[in-house]
Amino acid sequence: MKAQSNWKHNSPWIVVFLLTFSSLALFGLDADGDDFLPEKFTAAQVVEYERQLNAILKTSRDEERIFIAQLVIKIREGKIPSKLANTSFQWIMQKRPDTNYRFIYFVKVLQLQARAINVDDQVPPFDFSVYTAEGQRTGSQIQSSGQNASSRFRFLNRFQLRR
Repeated sequence: MKAQSNWKHNSPWIVVFLLTFSSLALFGLDADGDDFLPEKFTAAQVVEYERQLNAILKTSRDEERIFIAQLVIKIREGKIPSKLANTSFQWIMQKRPDTNYRFIYFVKVLQLQARAINVDDQVPPFDFSVYTAEGQRTGSQIQSSGQNASSRFRFLNRFQLRR
């Protein structure tokens, strides 16, 4: 009889223990349940992660690929949280799924989010002037001369960071 009363008395704790153990088994041992951690990737996985980012973000210029390579290195070193890159990418896929400018959106969202968590000094720099031809007037020069800016310049001007 006494064994049964102990069982009934301890049963809520056993249920809590079993639920906790089963949730850890289902979602992994990380506190946030995130099993996608580029910081813990092997060298081959890092190369594949970089390749996938380039493919998904539709990088076409060497400068864009260099930025992604530098970003992956910073993520691997733990200087930039992998969640920062993941949430930046998820924002693009939710807010601008049909855009041809995924990389530009990615860089801008990444920079804004990095500034919010005070790691903006770790984000590799990217020079957006690669998108304008040499000798071509910028959007502000066209607007100041009284002409309408082309849609390309309006698009690029939309991403200028204001501090």
